[in-house]
Amino acid sequence: IFGGVFGCRFLSPKRFLNELAVTEKAQKMGVTALRPVGVAYRKASWGVVQGVWLSRRVKGAVSLHEWMLSNSPAPQVVAAVAIGIAKMHHHGIYHSDLTIQNILVVRSPDSSLTVSVIDFDKAMMKTFLTPETCIRQLRRLDRSLLKWLPEDSQWRRPMVRLRFAAAYCRQIPEIRPFVKAYFRQFKRFKRRYRMGWVFQSLLGQSMRRR
Repeated sequence: IFGGVFGCRFLSPKRFLNELAVTEKAQKMGVTALRPVGVAYRKASWGVVQGVWLSRRVKGAVSLHEWMLSNSPAPQVVAAVAIGIAKMHHHGIYHSDLTIQNILVVRSPDSSLTVSVIDFDKAMMKTFLTPETCIRQLRRLDRSLLKWLPEDSQWRRPMVRLRFAAAYCRQIPEIRPFVKAYFRQFKRFKRRYRMGWVFQSLLGQSMRRR
């Protein structure tokens, strides 16, 4: 609602500058292929700031969501996604919206594939991310996969999640017990997600009838 009203208007340019700083750090770590250019903003009416964040276009890139719909889960892509996210967590970057829409698969001119995390709006740089925080981020990623991919998608198979977890834990070994605990509870989380989506659907239908 507020996004539709205020668009790209904010109380200060701090949000744009924060996204620029976080993206620059992620780019240096090899987590993202985005190459920041800068920010452009101006003072608008009512004391707010209107602006945009600028980066160079990533050629040969599609969202991980789009990639999943038309490609099988190649082990190298699964591992690349896990390693990129683990690097981000290891260096203390908290992503506010980690979904399969905000990860890119980039095909280079030599046909090699790399993975890039994008959209660091509202992301935060911290000294340390707790294991619980990292697991919440992985849950957010899982939730987007379950919501946007069909039931028969190969990417939803348990073996794919195990490969992802193995690659992630190799980068952050101390988180392994927390990942195992999450795996044991995954079915419960999955039921909770489905109940939430059913409720949202019913609520949306009710609102449209009014």
